[in-house]
Amino acid sequence: MSQSSGMTAAMRCGRPRSRRRGDCSPLRRTKGPQAMSDLLPEIELEDRGSKGRYLLRGPGGAEAEMTFTKIGEHQIIIDHTEVPDAFRGQGAGLRLVTRAVEDARAAGKTIIPLCPFANAQFRRHPEWADVLKR
Repeated sequence: MSQSSGMTAAMRCGRPRSRRRGDCSPLRRTKGPQAMSDLLPEIELEDRGSKGRYLLRGPGGAEAEMTFTKIGEHQIIIDHTEVPDAFRGQGAGLRLVTRAVEDARAAGKTIIPLCPFANAQFRRHPEWADVLKR
């Protein structure tokens, strides 16, 4: 059916035939930390002197964590990130690293990402270069 027949694009999109012809784009689900953040619990920070961890607690006692070690007053090392299957595909690991980046910025600290996952995230996020220890 053509546009001149009075049928709007919104009306055409409801018809399966229209979708196959490409008259409207299908709804896309956004994946990533922003989309999933409403479904995941808040990140907790456990600070135990020279060591600490960022933690997400999930149903059934599942815990996603990222551990760190403080080096002096101005640096932290991200040691390890672990995300159990209960959190897989929800952006939990990225949320943990992002929280560490935000906290480091606020405190004027730099991060040494020794953890392979955190290191990969720093490579993917050049906007974090201000907190990356070179």
